[in-house]
Amino acid sequence: MPFPIVRPRRLRSTASMRALVREVNLAPRDFVWPLFFSATVEEPRPIGTMPGVFQLPVSAAARVAREATDRGLGAVLLFGLPKTKDPRGSSGLDPNGPVPRAVAVFLSENNLAGKTLAPFCTHEGSHLGQSVEDIRKLCPQTSLLDGLAIRGRDAGHAQGDVSAWLRKLAPAEPR
Repeated sequence: MPFPIVRPRRLRSTASMRALVREVNLAPRDFVWPLFFSATVEEPRPIGTMPGVFQLPVSAAARVAREATDRGLGAVLLFGLPKTKDPRGSSGLDPNGPVPRAVAVFLSENNLAGKTLAPFCTHEGSHLGQSVEDIRKLCPQTSLLDGLAIRGRDAGHAQGDVSAWLRKLAPAEPR
């Protein structure tokens, strides 16, 4: 019997999913740039174990996001390095932590008038929290779609929820 015996098609159900799992052709839009924003640095600081990667000051968020766009990257993934850490990770709840501040810097320093935003997050109980109201204040001339909040521990099994949300956001997407 020739290989493969079974050809699962669940990853090819929509054009956006096919684009994510397409083989062979790699382009900048296929990459996600991890960004590490630190509450304690004023200038980029190299991360020794990750050559070419830096801890960035929160003030650099808008510039770095524009750089990602200019390079044609598909997305950025934000990591926050707080001033202090504890065993419970309570700094992750700080609305003035490095990631919320980096997002606020980006939103306030870029003209998003006429753009459409769709908030998305993983969480452990706070859902989208105050994020939607904060985005409305920072970007009053944008259209804000219904967001999606997925509990972090369920993220590995959320493909159906994410696919349904994407279909809701782009109902006219060709299949």
